[in-house]
Amino acid sequence: KLISSVENIEDINYLYTMPPFPNPSTNIITTKIYWGRDIDINLENIGIYDIMGNKIHSNDNIRLEKLNNYSGNLIWDTSNQPKGTYLLKIQHGNNSKTAKIMVE
Repeated sequence: KLISSVENIEDINYLYTMPPFPNPSTNIITTKIYWGRDIDINLENIGIYDIMGNKIHSNDNIRLEKLNNYSGNLIWDTSNQPKGTYLLKIQHGNNSKTAKIMVE
């Protein structure tokens, strides 16, 4: 029974991201995200930061297109971003994922 409890906790906190594509980008970056069905995910759970740690995105240039209740595409319009390195951070329950994004 203990194993079942641990599996349930893992399902609730499940988060998986595909690598951002294309990376480096000059225009649009897409990242496919899969999350646990028990906790919804939205833009409040997602941040894009410059290398100094400043949150830089606004809801005008980032969107989450949900495919169903456990996956979706995160799309970031990088066309107005200065060239450089950025970090995409996704928080889901007790789990988080970070990916490095290059903008050219």
